[in-house]
Amino acid sequence: MPGQAAKVAITERQQVILEVFRRSRAESQSVSQRAEIVLLAFEGEWNQGIAVQVSLGRDEVGKWRCRWRNSWEQLTRWECVETLRLREAICEMLRDRVRPEPSPPSRSLGFWRSNASLRKSPIGPSRTECGEN
Repeated sequence: MPGQAAKVAITERQQVILEVFRRSRAESQSVSQRAEIVLLAFEGEWNQGIAVQVSLGRDEVGKWRCRWRNSWEQLTRWECVETLRLREAICEMLRDRVRPEPSPPSRSLGFWRSNASLRKSPIGPSRTECGEN
């Protein structure tokens, strides 16, 4: 039995920005895909239908639908206070959250120290990912 999908609200400015992200080839595929999820949810599509359209699982669609709902109030405040940063704030919300690097097991600490240069730094996505130069 399906659960209750998160209600999605967007303002006109947010919708314009999401449409730009949805169609953009400069954005990462995940940001474009998530913008499409939000827009389709706003149009009243069910998670299962959105999942088919964006080639994701229904649970993944539900996760991004909930993240948008949980961020909407803050995004709306950004829109009222600093309109110029709204695009950046929406893009940041649609990005993957940086996951902390796992702590190395104590017995292999020497391996981690000697191979530190091989590990990627969790600095997050580049500024160009959101169309900023």
